Amino acid sequence: MNLAISKKKSFLRYEFFVLFILVPLGLFVVVPTPVLPFLWIVAFYCYLVLIKDKKFNKKNFLRQELVSKNIKIILLQFFGISAFIALFIAIFMPDMFFSLIKQNPILWLAVIILYPLLSV
Repeated sequence: MNLAISKKKSFLRYEFFVLFILVPLGLFVVVPTPVLPFLWIVAFYCYLVLIKDKKFNKKNFLRQELVSKNIKIILLQFFGISAFIALFIAIFMPDMFFSLIKQNPILWLAVIILYPLLSV
């Protein structure tokens, strides 16, 4: 193994450790700030790294034909998992089933509207 490959693997290990171990621990333990702005910054950094990578085919970034091809599987998984979660809560925690909409409909509406916008 040559030195360049060894350095790249070391960097990737370091990057993995920092991004997936140290940063989440730091956010959990030390930093009492909102997480979403930090995640947006990290996502933007990842986007920049991906776009600057000469090996990455930019045509593959958003491929509508793959989404169209796999939409049935995606929707089946989504509705199957959603149904399982709903049944689980209805059976094992019936007092919690639809409790947010019953107790605080304004908060429920805010979650329904804002979550799709902010989670991406």
